[in-house]
Amino acid sequence: MSAFEILATLTAFIYILLTIGEHRISWLIAIVSSLLYIFVFWQTRLYYQSILQAFFIFSSLYGWWAWDPKRENEIQIGTLNLTQNILCVLVIVMMVFPAKLILQTFSDSPAPELDAITSTFSIA
Repeated sequence: MSAFEILATLTAFIYILLTIGEHRISWLIAIVSSLLYIFVFWQTRLYYQSILQAFFIFSSLYGWWAWDPKRENEIQIGTLNLTQNILCVLVIVMMVFPAKLILQTFSDSPAPELDAITSTFSIA
């Protein structure tokens, strides 16, 4: 395990603890963790995992904004019904195949199937 990977894991753990305590700074720690993981995943040639970390950075920026104590809480949390859940799973499964094909064709990824599956399902 590299120093970057250890540091990324530690910052992710700290992020989780801070989020549990509903501390807004957790989102900044998440950004640091994701930046470190981008480097770790790029070095191991898990390119979609690197892109996924960029997605997490943007999500963390939104979290930082949404948890601003000066904002009125207007976020509505809801659930999907069974039909919507099934549709989401089907769309995600269909996205895995082109993602895998792109990695197999245009990269030197050592595990295009695993990278495509885990990254695609992580977004959902």
